[in-house]
Amino acid sequence: MIKANNINFGYGSKAILNNVSLNIRENTFNSIIGPNGAGKTTFMRLLSGLNKSYEGNITYRDNDYSNIGPKERAKSYAIVQQHYSTRFTYTCYEMICMGRHPHTGRLERLGRDDYDMINSTIEALEIQELAGKKTSEISGGEFQKVILARALVQKPEVLFLDEAFSEMDISAKLAMIKMLKKSVDEKKLTVVAIMHDLNTAYRYSDGIHILKSGELYASGNPNEVFTEKSVKDVFNLDVEILPGKGFIIK
Repeated sequence: MIKANNINFGYGSKAILNNVSLNIRENTFNSIIGPNGAGKTTFMRLLSGLNKSYEGNITYRDNDYSNIGPKERAKSYAIVQQHYSTRFTYTCYEMICMGRHPHTGRLERLGRDDYDMINSTIEALEIQELAGKKTSEISGGEFQKVILARALVQKPEVLFLDEAFSEMDISAKLAMIKMLKKSVDEKKLTVVAIMHDLNTAYRYSDGIHILKSGELYASGNPNEVFTEKSVKDVFNLDVEILPGKGFIIK
């Protein structure tokens, strides 16, 4: 679905990514993991089309990124970043409604189908009590849920998540991941998420892509990629792997 071939990227003389190639398969939940400074966020910005100043080639459904305009990309991709700010104060409902804008004309108003999708998404995320509140009145974790809802009503084929659960408590984070995993299985969504929780990535991912020092260390399914050696090499952790369950740090 998304293929990155021999990607090189840097800022000035500082190399960030070196010869990175991988394939994101359709209708899968993918986790990009690695230590701080490995190039995860930079690589996601390239994969999502936010930055096109790289060497190499990235395609979406065999269409080179240079041929995909912002409007077309907005209909296929949605992006939830770790930090988001706005100069204006909206209600949470207004913020979520913005996710439908790529699918409407410049002066076109939202229709009944749009509002049905918005309301069903709010119910699925169980954030009805936030709808009437202003975005300035809610917590960071609640705001991340609102931004996730906005991304989902965009009805993307690919959802990019850059540490999108960082301010949620563990219960909310797991609920969101389980909901997204269900959408992958039932609604043909493809998810690409930067994750720091290795156990969560192991349990819920179809594909794991490990970056280390700007290079692709490994890519494949969790049972292939996660070994005691790989966790030691990349994260300097001694672990015992419980197949199908997760890790115990020794």
